[in-house]
Amino acid sequence: MKQVVPSYDLDERGRLPRKKMIALAVLVCGAFVTFLNQTLVAPALPTITIDLAITTSVAQWLITAFTMMNAVMIPITAFLIDRYTTRKLFLVAMLLFFFGSVSCAVAPFFFLILMGRLLQAAGAGIIMPMVMTEIMVSYPPERRGGAMGVFGLVSAVAPTIGPTVAGVIIDHTDWRMVFFVVSALALVGMVAGFFALKATTQRPAHPDAHLDKPSLVTSVLGLSLLLFGFSLVTQPGFFTAALLAMVVGGGVFAAFVYLQLHMKEPMLDLRILKANRFTKACIISAIVQAAIMCAPLLNPIYIQTIRGFSATISGLTLMPGAILMGILNPVAGKMFDKYGVRSISLVGLVLVALSSLGLCFLNLDCSLFWVTALMCVRSGACAFVNMPITTWGLNQLANTHMNHGTSINNTLRMAAGSLGTALMMSVYTLGVNVSSNAGWAQQESLLCGYAAGYGFSTLLVVVALVITFVSVRDKAGDIHSVDPEGSRRTLLASIMKTDVYVVRDTETIAEVMEVFVAKGISAAPIVNKKFEVVGFISDGDILRALSMSTKEYIDPIMMIMRSATEATDFDDKIETLMEQNVMTIAHLGIISVNVNDRLSEVCRVLGANGLKKVPVLDDSRHLVGVINRSDITQYALRRYAENRAAAGL
Repeated sequence: MKQVVPSYDLDERGRLPRKKMIALAVLVCGAFVTFLNQTLVAPALPTITIDLAITTSVAQWLITAFTMMNAVMIPITAFLIDRYTTRKLFLVAMLLFFFGSVSCAVAPFFFLILMGRLLQAAGAGIIMPMVMTEIMVSYPPERRGGAMGVFGLVSAVAPTIGPTVAGVIIDHTDWRMVFFVVSALALVGMVAGFFALKATTQRPAHPDAHLDKPSLVTSVLGLSLLLFGFSLVTQPGFFTAALLAMVVGGGVFAAFVYLQLHMKEPMLDLRILKANRFTKACIISAIVQAAIMCAPLLNPIYIQTIRGFSATISGLTLMPGAILMGILNPVAGKMFDKYGVRSISLVGLVLVALSSLGLCFLNLDCSLFWVTALMCVRSGACAFVNMPITTWGLNQLANTHMNHGTSINNTLRMAAGSLGTALMMSVYTLGVNVSSNAGWAQQESLLCGYAAGYGFSTLLVVVALVITFVSVRDKAGDIHSVDPEGSRRTLLASIMKTDVYVVRDTETIAEVMEVFVAKGISAAPIVNKKFEVVGFISDGDILRALSMSTKEYIDPIMMIMRSATEATDFDDKIETLMEQNVMTIAHLGIISVNVNDRLSEVCRVLGANGLKKVPVLDDSRHLVGVINRSDITQYALRRYAENRAAAGL
């Protein structure tokens, strides 16, 4: 037995209750603080280096270690979401983040700051996939684009404005004040979460779930070594060590993958990568993430090192693009809900590629207005790629797998970001060295490396564009593509029942009867392992199979009475029938309606076939609900009463 398509807590206008909206707002704000923290440290590194008497390469580990711990925590979060309620998990994550921030703020020496950054990253690594999962399971697929657009606003804008915010704080106070501000925000988030999440976002915990130790060890060790190797690969004199770390890390992580594919209850269910659409979305998102990492790395080099402007100016050139991305993310989400993913993602990728190419041709006298304009186009276009592609892929997964889906997607994005950073800096260094050896001046050599870095970024975006063009399609029945206005789908979906019980095509007739009795139902659709409807079974089918002569008796009660007079024969029939597969007596041809059909068509199907109810399928023949005669009559009466009331009758 499987219950499909959960009921979403939406009102008649498709909105979440006020308390639920407040709870999601608190979660998103908590995510905003952690995203903001990702880039706050970079402007403080020069001051930290002087105050603590450490080298620049050592100070850089405050960023590298944060990224590594963040990525390592994400796979574990899938298990944590299964095991604990949203409220408890959010509070623990924010508590870790708070203690880490305080530790950084008061640390008298570097090691304590590093430990604080690791605690911050542990909390942030839990919050990001948890909030994405909560959003995805709170809304039905046709509403997720807009909701994820708002989340995309937070995840894109916060890291971008981080350097500017940190620069202003450092210029007027001290680098420690950056961490004090973050600590205060985390404390506010904890208090808000304690009250707002009390009864609105808790899902049933799985107290029997346990964390597999070999999975934990191979996950942490494998990812850590891989990311450590990526971070060292561009460091002079560390290439061999980086290569060794990547090879060993790759082998350990391969062991983690093997474990997850062969465990009954994996820590991270990698089997969902068999979902073709989800896997494509992960690949495209990872490539785009690797491509866009050049902006925070290369722009300061161009603005500050090459052109000689201040760090504040460098941050301000990114600010308009961040604001535009924030504005366009919800817009892109709404467009995704209405038009699908293909057109908007292709347009977005083309614009990202063109603007990246434009940044390759900057010169020593280029106007900062032109640089800012190109960054605006690039950042704004990313809004039409990141969340739409991610949402499109996650929509293929069942809600029960959403936590694993968000964790896999975010892990791949973090790993791709780290690898992209390493490759980008390698290309940049190569460009600088080649031009220097050719006798170019220092500024020109740096500019050549800058152009090479953005050229590599453009190449990655083109690869993502080709994959999207070839493999991303708006399937019929997928995100309003059949019914762009949403009027038909919304009407049928609003009145059909979604708490539908089904039976598997592998179950026996005895198992089917147990479902009928336990759930008080008399019939159910039959689905295969892909949740495609392949038949229909009712208690009448079972009674006909038990009767001696299906031609002589039509009424099921008469069949039972006739069989009861022949007890021995009837017992033999029961014994034989109960162990048979359900498909041996099921109706293989099923009458159904499409989720995008008009109600008039649904009425015709019900009336012409003398049916009381009919399954509702999407165009992939996946069951999404059931519509009864009573559902339609109740809707018709309600609309009649509303119309008369509106007319003053």
